[in-house]
Amino acid sequence: MTILYRSSNLCRATDLSTASNTETLRKEVGEEMTRQLVATVAVSDFFGYAFPKQRHDAAVSNAYQNASDQAKAKVATLLNRVPTGEGREKHMYEPLINAINAICDVLWPTETPIVVQDSHSSHKGSPDLSFFSKNDSNITDKWHCGLGFVEVKAVDKEDPFHADERDPTKPLSMKLSQLNTWNQIQDYATRAFRSRARCSLVAIGVFGNYARLFRWDHSLAMVSRGFEYKKNSELLWQFIAYFGAPGYHGAGLDPTVGDYVELGRLAVPGLEQKYVRARDKNLLSPTVSVMGDDDLRKQSSVITMPSSSTDDEEKYITIGPPLFSSNAVLGRGTRTWLAVPVPGTVDHPERSNDDHFVIIKDSWRDVSRACEGDIYKEIYGDAGHAYGIARIRSDTDLYDPDRDDSDGSNDVHHTIAEWVSEFLGRRFRRRIHHRTIMDSVGIDLGRFKSTRDLLEGIRDAVKGHRHMSDKGILHRDISAYNVMLSAYPEKENGAKGFLIDMDYATVLGSKGSDDDLLEITGTTAFLSIARIEDDEEVEPHRKWNDLESFFWVTAYIVVRHAQTTYTVEKIVDLFDRGDAARRKEFIITKVHRIKFPPHPPLMRCLRNLAYLVASHYRGEFYHPDHLDTLAKDPNMFLLNDHQAFLDVIDKELKADDWPDPDIEAAPFVMAEPDSRKALMSMMQESVESTRRSQSQSKRKRDAETEASEDAEEENATKRARQEASKTNDFSTLPADFAGGHYMRNA
Repeated sequence: MTILYRSSNLCRATDLSTASNTETLRKEVGEEMTRQLVATVAVSDFFGYAFPKQRHDAAVSNAYQNASDQAKAKVATLLNRVPTGEGREKHMYEPLINAINAICDVLWPTETPIVVQDSHSSHKGSPDLSFFSKNDSNITDKWHCGLGFVEVKAVDKEDPFHADERDPTKPLSMKLSQLNTWNQIQDYATRAFRSRARCSLVAIGVFGNYARLFRWDHSLAMVSRGFEYKKNSELLWQFIAYFGAPGYHGAGLDPTVGDYVELGRLAVPGLEQKYVRARDKNLLSPTVSVMGDDDLRKQSSVITMPSSSTDDEEKYITIGPPLFSSNAVLGRGTRTWLAVPVPGTVDHPERSNDDHFVIIKDSWRDVSRACEGDIYKEIYGDAGHAYGIARIRSDTDLYDPDRDDSDGSNDVHHTIAEWVSEFLGRRFRRRIHHRTIMDSVGIDLGRFKSTRDLLEGIRDAVKGHRHMSDKGILHRDISAYNVMLSAYPEKENGAKGFLIDMDYATVLGSKGSDDDLLEITGTTAFLSIARIEDDEEVEPHRKWNDLESFFWVTAYIVVRHAQTTYTVEKIVDLFDRGDAARRKEFIITKVHRIKFPPHPPLMRCLRNLAYLVASHYRGEFYHPDHLDTLAKDPNMFLLNDHQAFLDVIDKELKADDWPDPDIEAAPFVMAEPDSRKALMSMMQESVESTRRSQSQSKRKRDAETEASEDAEEENATKRARQEASKTNDFSTLPADFAGGHYMRNA
């Protein structure tokens, strides 16, 4: 069974920028990357994986050989000026910058497409050097929006793979300083992916006299073997040539997402009015809403989508930055935008709403799973739509295996998992870049204008879920981010809320559905108690598990935004720990102790929904002699029927003691400074608790699988590493090549 936990990042909206939080997050992303890591591979093989198109261009692959002896000597001199040793790190920046930029000037003598700059001095918590496009109309000093980065350490031993280089036949181990460096580099990669639409990312690590190369996509992280960049500068030349080759997308940026320069070229009329309308409709986050039109335009993008009806391309303009960006590199990498169509490129823009807004969703789907659009079609049936379910306009895989574009714009839309699995013998999830256009536009639950709007929205999303269930489809990822309030209810057949994100939905009875139901999917904060209990045997996902998640969604929004007395620490304690015992305690006793403002209907609603959830666990609170009697009670498990959930909400919506005026969502306020240290400790414990909550059966199966592979892999890895250090020919590697070391534990 595969665990597909997605971190809830409960306090992400508060942007805790303390040093302790940074350290916690770095440890988390560093550990995550070790789970899907290929390290170390020969540098020539790294080039083959990272730059497949460039390797077949002789002008690029022979860049070093074609350079003059004078140019090579100049670069060698500059590299030899790089000082190393304790306390010399900052002195390494300038000669490294000069050497790399000198290579760029030689490779592209008329106008170099890339430039490296010092990013350490101007940005706290940033990599030392960063690559940028050399484009005066688009240059930015924000390193995380650049093309790639260089992390510099003055001492050889700070290399995370230093021990591996000395003796690759031994198990990999890292000292604390090396582990810190590893976590730091993974943190930079994560922030770079979050800040800009990317398909992949590469970086250089310089550790004293050695350098090595890094690459990330949504399937895996890969690290090359180290090389002495002063003595063997050819590899550095080759990397720069591949990385900056125009038209090959070596930097890994998404070629279908243009920046504000392209936006200016389109000169779409009335765009500023769209910004105003988006603010008025509460469609933007509070942070984005306060931006001026100029800043909002600069953070907008032009997104290209293949047309569903013609051979032309549709173009959309986003209203500012993404509404949501995944915090993780590995996995689906979901990113969503609010956008409007470019006039004349999109058929029937009025289908969405009067303002023509649509939602664009990017994700990297597992090729073994159905496309999200197919799931929506199953839900809709012949009707073409469903009450309480988002309306989809179109969806497509951006990668076409039958297309071979010379500029590489097709290749970037799939991960290298298949190639790596073929040559290195390790299995990774193959992912393809998928894009969906939604006609339904929603508002986050946490920005409700009244609690009545909130409950009506959740109620109608539950009705949508009932329709799915009647069709034999389970959502399996109910969360506060996948239930939306309708911005245009009249376009949703009157539904005040709807469900989105069908990536993990399962059609019962379809191929692989039995395995799907055993997977623990979703966001930790909203998983049902039964799905987070550390039992020997995990029961298949049921309809009531989704309905329980609806309860946790309701509780989460209420305690955060409805002015209750529930503190931040208690919220983290309840939602982010993944602690089944605390959840049970909440539904049995704690929910009755929450103090609300004068709002009896909301208080009763939450408590009565908690009673429905408790019915599935109440046997644990009775004497064993009574369990047989309880089991015969047909009403024992109250969440087996959607109607019970809907009746609770409808009863309170009709109550005559509803407050007037109603309550609007209050901002989620972070703890005072004196409480932050305790909170960060709780968050760290939360991360560890979530990892511990993975089922024993999963760990047992992994252990059995690894035990059967380890003996064979150990011998194969030793042999292949010796060969990999000699070969420079990626194309001739045997099909069973296992030259990469899969690092399980740092």
